[in-house]
Amino acid sequence: MKVSGHIAVTAIGILAVSAGVLIPLGTSIADAGSSVELLKPTVGPEIPVQTEIEVLLQRIADVEGQTAARPQQLCQDAASDTNAVESALAETVRRAGLRRVSTDSKPGPPIGGLGSFVINLDIEGTATQLHELLVGVESLPYVIRVLKLELKKGQSVRDVSLTLAVLLDSEQ
Repeated sequence: MKVSGHIAVTAIGILAVSAGVLIPLGTSIADAGSSVELLKPTVGPEIPVQTEIEVLLQRIADVEGQTAARPQQLCQDAASDTNAVESALAETVRRAGLRRVSTDSKPGPPIGGLGSFVINLDIEGTATQLHELLVGVESLPYVIRVLKLELKKGQSVRDVSLTLAVLLDSEQ
């Protein structure tokens, strides 16, 4: 046998021996593939989990950033904050040119898992003034939901009954 033949036989022998080490003799290539799949979870599973956790933490930070950037915030569950909301609402009614007949506030029902307090307003004015009031309420820096709006024809103006819920920064 020539030297090139010896090299070829040696190379084939090395290949056969390494194949026997990598793929145990008596198993098929399909079995070896399934063995590799079984080994995958044990080889560095913390890397995908860590990446997944980092992505979720980034999403949480993004949502918190978007929430903080909103002009409306949840009202703190304190008497001074509820008084501030009532004062801002009274000023909004005054700027709209409406006449406030009565105001009543009380704790409200939970809304979306958050606490609330309810403000009932009985006011008189024109449709244009009511529109200005609603635009003003929308621009207040609090999360406010209109629960009820009733309009009745008065002598020269509309009688308006408006019920608003101001969401609190407390879960209920």
